[in-house]
Amino acid sequence: KLLIGSKIQSERLNFSAYRSTFSLNVDLS
Repeated sequence: KLLIGSKIQSERLNFSAYRSTFSLNVDLS
């Protein structure tokens, strides 16, 4: 259970990091 929970958490972090980068790129355009 701990392994699955940490995987979901890391995927959530990756998604928010991707979204932050995407919005940053939009601002620079």
